[in-house]
Amino acid sequence: MFKYIVLVLFSSNAFLIAQSFTFKGQLLLNSLYLGGVDDDLDELSRGYNKNQISYTPTLSFKSEIDSDSFLDFEISYQLTRNYTSTKRIETYKNKYRFWGRYANETLDVRLGLQKISFGQAFIFRPLSWFDTIDYRNTTDQTIGVKALRLKYAPNNSYGIWAWIIKSNQKVPSYGFRLELSDKSGDWGFSYHRDSEDDDHFFPQLTMLYSPAPEVTFWCCSIKENHRLGFDYRFDGNIGFWIEASSYIMDEFYVASEENNDFNDYE
Repeated sequence: MFKYIVLVLFSSNAFLIAQSFTFKGQLLLNSLYLGGVDDDLDELSRGYNKNQISYTPTLSFKSEIDSDSFLDFEISYQLTRNYTSTKRIETYKNKYRFWGRYANETLDVRLGLQKISFGQAFIFRPLSWFDTIDYRNTTDQTIGVKALRLKYAPNNSYGIWAWIIKSNQKVPSYGFRLELSDKSGDWGFSYHRDSEDDDHFFPQLTMLYSPAPEVTFWCCSIKENHRLGFDYRFDGNIGFWIEASSYIMDEFYVASEENNDFNDYE
């Protein structure tokens, strides 16, 4: 079995009005092929091919309050069409970003549908708690989360993140992150309380083992949990990094391979 991806990216600033409004668009052409394992099986098992066209227009607005602070807003919409070897055409239209932000030299506060991503790893990313960044895609596109996110960095030695994320419970999900930087390297310590009680998956495992949506994937489903994260990076004569996370489950679910349902795992 083998696979390949061809990426073609176009990005440009279309116009600028009064140095406040900016419009830009990103066009992505993506092709994925999985070699078959048995020609005697069904069409999907003989091989899978998906061609994708995606366009993301983005409108931004920025207004300076003074020399040290500003307000900005961003709205973007993603249009995607997939053409598969099973002769099925899939069309997706969804809001990609919709947020407003206040920022100055030390404080950055953003509210709305946004990207929240941190950590040092590139391929297998234990701290991919809120994003679906795929290492095979050079655009770093990812789904957004509806959240209030705060970043406070009074100097280059330390910084603090805090966030509140919308969930289906009365109490939202929340967390924080502490970043330290000195001669010994860059350190990160993270915590998140996930209050979502609907089944959801580890995003990194889903991408690594199920590159095509029609390919059956079963693994671990999680609900409410606590997450602890640690990452470290050292840039010296020899570079070094480490990233790890731990999930403390309120309940744990495992999908059944036979019927693909979910059962309690004690």
